[in-house]
Amino acid sequence: MYPKLLAFSVLMFLVGSFSAFGQDAKKDKNNKNDDPIAKINIKTVTESLVNGRVSSTPSGKSIVVQIPFQKIAPNNNNNNKNNNNNNNNNNNNNNKGNTSAAAQALQKQKQAIQQQNSQHLVTTWKELEIPLTEKTKFRQLQLAEAYDDKGNIKKYSADELKTLKGTDSKLPGYEIKSEDILPGHVVQVNLAKSADKDDKSPYATMVMVVGKDKSYKPANSSDKKAKAK
Repeated sequence: MYPKLLAFSVLMFLVGSFSAFGQDAKKDKNNKNDDPIAKINIKTVTESLVNGRVSSTPSGKSIVVQIPFQKIAPNNNNNNKNNNNNNNNNNNNNNKGNTSAAAQALQKQKQAIQQQNSQHLVTTWKELEIPLTEKTKFRQLQLAEAYDDKGNIKKYSADELKTLKGTDSKLPGYEIKSEDILPGHVVQVNLAKSADKDDKSPYATMVMVVGKDKSYKPANSSDKKAKAK
């Protein structure tokens, strides 16, 4: 079992990793900011490392990851009306008598707090399909827990760990197969530019599983393959 990651922590990790991605996504005319499953054109990606959660089991040619984008939206409830009324009343009281700098600073602070309470973050998701090649490496940051015949957590020997590292022991993590990567897994994907003169689209050189997003819900929950380990 991969280390337990809180959904909120995973989301913050993903959002923080794609602050520059939002600008590239806006350049793609096919993207709609209010569409949670809009597509990001791989050709607009300039980063060499991207983070996201897997939305489908990798095919032989590509892997699809979902990337979160957040924006501030107002709360649609009666609190907004009450806050606005309070703001207006406080402003009127200040204008009538109390105009000291300290009072004005305190009022601004109250207004800022009220404004913050009247807003919330809305998360939408966009999908990015990343090409794979025969040389793409698949790794996992931590080993899955294994158990011995007595039901105890298995402790790997130095030789076993060396074997699990795979043919290239210099790479981080441990070697896995592409089919071991499942929807809901959080991955880091290293990208490189294609040498093809006609197509400079980035492709994945390494896909590293770093955890899983427990908030992810597959489209078909009855599909066992759609559940991350």
